[in-house]
Amino acid sequence: MSPLFTLKQLPLTRHLTSIDGLRTAHWEGGTVGAPPIILLHGLNGSHHGLWPLATRLSDYHLFLPDMPGHGSSALPKKARVAGVVQWFDAYMTRIAALTGQPPVVIAHSFGAQIAFMACQQKPEAYRDCILLTPVPRVSILPYLFGKSLALLPSRLALEVVGRNESLRFWRGSFLLHRHTPETRALVRWIGDQGANSPDKFAFYVSISQELMGTPSYSRAGVTKGRFYCVAGDNDRMLTPASLAELRTMFGKKHFAICKNTGHLMPIEAPDETAALLRTMLPPTSTD
Repeated sequence: MSPLFTLKQLPLTRHLTSIDGLRTAHWEGGTVGAPPIILLHGLNGSHHGLWPLATRLSDYHLFLPDMPGHGSSALPKKARVAGVVQWFDAYMTRIAALTGQPPVVIAHSFGAQIAFMACQQKPEAYRDCILLTPVPRVSILPYLFGKSLALLPSRLALEVVGRNESLRFWRGSFLLHRHTPETRALVRWIGDQGANSPDKFAFYVSISQELMGTPSYSRAGVTKGRFYCVAGDNDRMLTPASLAELRTMFGKKHFAICKNTGHLMPIEAPDETAALLRTMLPPTSTD
């Protein structure tokens, strides 16, 4: 396994609990009593994708859930974005009650879209929300790829994307900017932990279709809340116009670029990503 990821770097405790009536697997680690942080992964992923980043933030009290229909969390009866947003509302409230503090939310990719909508609905449930590589409008190639997936039966779609070695290699190459054997091995391993059954893969495809057609981000929404954005300068999920749109939407004080990174910034550049996040995070007791 990649040296980027070892349990010895950050031991996590696994919990199973009911959130909004859904069995949810989540992991806890870091420093109890420090400001709490929730790290929410993107679609077709799991908490494993944010573990490398979490190891660099261990002086905070960390919580890493598996999104509904992903990883070890249960599959909802219906694939609806509103249901996932409601689940995350409830999860933020649970962590705030557990720690006695509203958490900071750090959310990646399409998980950022879920977090943004949830934080809009329940502003009292979070302290700040930092979006990593959010996608206001997806570029043409992943858009067409996603639409093609929706036309396939779920079992076949899982075989084509999740288990076809050529497509797995292509997907990793597209999402990564820093191509090393280490990052490729880690992306492959993380992919095996996500939407790893036909039913979960069908849920992921359905949710992704809805999210691609949902214009969640707006300048008005950003300015009403406590939102920050960290983007990769070589993120091929975005068009140059979308990257410029994010820069304008969040403004100079709430926007940062992690240089020489792609869509999987928390995996390929966890040190640089953590350093940028620390300029946005509240101080710990030792700061």
